[in-house]
Order: sequence, then structure tokens, then C-alpha cells
Amino acid sequence: MKAKIRKIMTVVDETLNEQGQEVSPPIRRAAAIAVIANPFAGKYLQDLTELIEVGEELGGLLAERAVAALGIPGDKVES
Repeated sequence: MKAKIRKIMTVVDETLNEQGQEVSPPIRRAAAIAVIANPFAGKYLQDLTELIEVGEELGGLLAERAVAALGIPGDKVES
């Protein structure tokens, strides 16, 4: 991976009750977040291709982490 990952955090939010009504089954949402070293820190570059490629790699990795945190198959994720 091109990105120098410093941290990854995965969060799961679960709604059990909404406006006094039980939510069944509970609504579960997940997010995966990465902190990376900025390869362009302290300098100006017109071409951001490297950062775009890093974003593509991270997108796949973080999506896998978020789905895994939900504990369901990827094809069962709604949005």
C-alpha cells in the first residue's frame, strides 16, 4: 500500500429506539477512518495523482473494515 497508515478506527452505531419507538431489528451503521502521513506536507504539488491512488487503496480497505464490523455479508449492506 502506498499510504503510510498511522491509525485506523472503526465505529459501529446501533439505534435501538427512535422517538420512543423500538427499532426492530436495530439499525446498525459503521464507519472506518484512517489517519495517514501526508506525502505532500510542506510542499506544493500541482499533480495529486499519488494522493488519488492512495484514496482508492484506502477506500477498499476501509470499506472492508466497515462491513466486517457490521458482522454481515457485504451483499446485505443497504447503503
